[in-house]
Amino acid sequence: MNMGKSSPNDPSRKDFIEPTRISGTLSWELARERLATSREYWIATVRSSGAPHIMPVWGVVSENSFFFSSMTSSIKARNLKANPHISIASSDPNIPVVAEGRAEEMSSKTDIIRFLEMENEKYGTKMGFSAVDPDFNTNYRCQIIKIIAIDKKLSPDGPSTWKLNKS
Repeated sequence: MNMGKSSPNDPSRKDFIEPTRISGTLSWELARERLATSREYWIATVRSSGAPHIMPVWGVVSENSFFFSSMTSSIKARNLKANPHISIASSDPNIPVVAEGRAEEMSSKTDIIRFLEMENEKYGTKMGFSAVDPDFNTNYRCQIIKIIAIDKKLSPDGPSTWKLNKS
């Protein structure tokens, strides 16, 4: 869930990815923490017509990936099946963090159960397997490839941006 309590540059960490700064002055650690601790997220997908579709979801950030679930019959699931590119925004519009990546369906029951455990831990819930059952829901892992963070007080000259490259 947490994108890292240990040193952010510790290559022994399972979630280690070397960020490449493109712009801004915010710290990488602050951007990571804000994304990981957001209660809700807004995800943007693209309809077959090219029109955007934005919906709120619960999700978990772990290992520089964003995990979430959606009913298989939902518009966002249909959109992602046709075009897996996704944008994810944290819930606080005053200090937003936006992540970009590519959503992939999780098929491993072990991975899906781990996602459910992380979600229950984060939200203090006790949801059962039916909440992520692949017969009705599609469960996603989105490898984050870019993060944009905005904080007008800490970085008045504009957003801070990082591309994530595996080291």
